[in-house]
Amino acid sequence: MKNIAALLLLLPILNLGACQSTPDVKPAWSSGEVESPSIHLLWQVALVALQKADYPVGADADPTRLRAVSGWKQSLAPFRGQGKREQAEIECTPLEPRSEGRYSLRVRVRRERNMDIIRPLDATYADWQAEADNTLAARRILQLMLSLLDEGL
Repeated sequence: MKNIAALLLLLPILNLGACQSTPDVKPAWSSGEVESPSIHLLWQVALVALQKADYPVGADADPTRLRAVSGWKQSLAPFRGQGKREQAEIECTPLEPRSEGRYSLRVRVRRERNMDIIRPLDATYADWQAEADNTLAARRILQLMLSLLDEGL
């Protein structure tokens, strides 16, 4: 009797692996190197690049870690599978030696598609499913950052 009770308690835990609704998507990063006179300028350029690409600057922007994750940029459509949303992520890493002001930049744009069939224009009912990253948008943000830093902002 105790074995059956223990088995019934473990059964929901064993089923958690089957509840995975979105497939794992391998991140596709666009990367480059840049020279910046200060960390503050580099951070401001990252935020400006997100804004110019129409990504809302999210609450997950951390200037101490030089990492910014935007909010979701949504584009809903009246048909199943045609609505999408994207989220940009920027990471800046100082290169050695730090005194030279060189940084490695990595940009990723996550993409999800709305698979809701009943209310595809209502984001509250959306059924977002991950798909391959938008590498073109990531390269565009990276190039914008490189251009802004080359011009001296």
